[in-house]
Amino acid sequence: MQETTKRTLTVVSASVIIGLAVVGAALCISRFMLNIQRVSEKTIVVKGVATKEINSDMGSISFTVRCKGKNITETFEQLKKTDEIVKAKLDEIGATAEELSSGGVNHTQETKVVTTKVNGTETSRSEQGHYTYMKSYYMRSKDVAKLAKAETELFALAAQGIDIEVCHPQYYIENPEKYKLELLDEATKAARTRAESMTAHCGAKLGQLIEARQGIIQIMKPASESTSDYGTYDTDSIPKVMRLVVTLQFRIE
Repeated sequence: MQETTKRTLTVVSASVIIGLAVVGAALCISRFMLNIQRVSEKTIVVKGVATKEINSDMGSISFTVRCKGKNITETFEQLKKTDEIVKAKLDEIGATAEELSSGGVNHTQETKVVTTKVNGTETSRSEQGHYTYMKSYYMRSKDVAKLAKAETELFALAAQGIDIEVCHPQYYIENPEKYKLELLDEATKAARTRAESMTAHCGAKLGQLIEARQGIIQIMKPASESTSDYGTYDTDSIPKVMRLVVTLQFRIE
């Protein structure tokens, strides 16, 4: 019985040793193949950048006026006069009917709490306060210089006692896609030129293109380096810089 047990243990030990040897050999072979692959597939990854200065060719501006009065009639009359002054200013700026739209009129009525004291007892009650009428305007134009002028001229109406809030114009590029191919071509050429220069100085030769990746077009303020993985679109300035990055991977021979 003891002899049988010894034989069994011997067989098991031999199996374990053989198994470990097989695993070790497999690991050595895989490492060897990996090293061969790394040596045989030498590559280089380069980036090319293209930029283009361009002016906005579309924009918009919005502004709001408010009028206050003791009752609805008085407040509405004030709003009518204010609206006439605003329209005269827009005509002076050169805004056309096609460029203008109105957001409608809203009104609110404020209430105030009045406290009285009778025979030492204070009582409070709500009374109707003044009315407020508010009208919003919106202007969209391809003449961005007109929009810039509108911001200044409309805000100046405050000097006439008009309660007006003017938002800064938003400036856009109507069709940024038409510049995309130009930027793509320039960025790709820049990346390839860089790859050729690097390999030539190292005594190698640039081989086949393996992979090409195009980044997102960034539309930034001039002299700005603010970018985003999701793309940046500056709307505050009229002049803009469009930027595109292309990444290329080549084999090295």
